[in-house]
Order: sequence, then structure tokens, then C-alpha cells
Amino acid sequence: MILTVDHSDDHQINIGLELALIEGEYDSVLEWPFNKTFELVIVKQRENENIFRNESAAHQNHSNIKQIIIPFASNCSRHSFQRPIERNPGCGRNNFITFHRISQLRDYIKMGNLHLKARIYLNDL
Repeated sequence: MILTVDHSDDHQINIGLELALIEGEYDSVLEWPFNKTFELVIVKQRENENIFRNESAAHQNHSNIKQIIIPFASNCSRHSFQRPIERNPGCGRNNFITFHRISQLRDYIKMGNLHLKARIYLNDL
């Protein structure tokens, strides 16, 4: 996952999230192009909460900030989903949320940390 921080001309700071496929040991046994729906998430943090808790409980948490991306139905380059050589271009949003907005919301930035999660759906939604 790629996290970008971009200072725009209108003095806003944007936080971007993208998923980029990188070359790996098992690429020869995977199906290409990559066609699985994926979700990029900024996780809402709570006191004494494990972000890797039971996935069914995590799935019920509607307070996370997320974006679902469906390959080839998105505005991303088709090269983002081909078999990678080193690293493919990322796919997501470079203006996912402004820093001002996320800093106004409670429980997303704790002690200077932002928790991110990428979820890949192996079956259709």
C-alpha cells in the first residue's frame, strides 16, 4: 500500500492511498491480470483495541474511512493490474481525504499514528 501526502495549490494537505502490485516469488502461479476487488481503509483507532481482531467484528465497524476499487471498472491504468516487473503503478486515490478533515475526526490519528488496512476480496462481493 502506498501512502502519499500532497500539498496542493489551495494550501490543502491531501492524504492519498493506493495499492501497488510488486513483483513476487509466486507470480508465475498467479492468475494475471489481477482482477480482485480490493478495499483501502483508514482504520478508526480506539483505546485498547487490536486492529487485527476478529474479521467479522471488524467488518461490522462502519466508522472506518474506506474506498472499494474494482479493477478495470476504476479510473486506474490497466498497467496497474498486469503481472508486475518490480512495481506497477498504484491504483487508488491521491486525494483520499484532507489532513484537516481527518485531524478533525476523533480516533483516526493517535500518538502520531495512522492505521491503514488493505482488504482483497477473493470472492465476488
